[in-house]
Amino acid sequence: MKLYKLRWAIETNYYEQKTFWSLNAYRIRRQKGIEHRVNLANLVHSSLKMLPYLDEHFAKYQNASPQELRSHISWQIQREIFFCTLVDKAQTTKNPTDLVQVLCKLASSTSEVA
Repeated sequence: MKLYKLRWAIETNYYEQKTFWSLNAYRIRRQKGIEHRVNLANLVHSSLKMLPYLDEHFAKYQNASPQELRSHISWQIQREIFFCTLVDKAQTTKNPTDLVQVLCKLASSTSEVA
């Protein structure tokens, strides 16, 4: 039972990593492909385990699961894309300068908080 619990944790993490990195449609047909896929999943998992110890910005995730850190990183990426897109769309000649300045200030203040 102990070994099964360990394997289940690995399988679950492997599935989540595959989903997070958009490798769902990745189909394997040869042994070399299987090895590459397993190595990629292990590399990502190891990186997520080491990152909290290497970067103090992520230090609060030292005792957390890799899935929690992955979710945090995913949220940060989505937020940055949203704000960058918002600011880019606002920077047109039709928009008043005040609106662009407010959006730039909002984007910079939220990135400082993160």
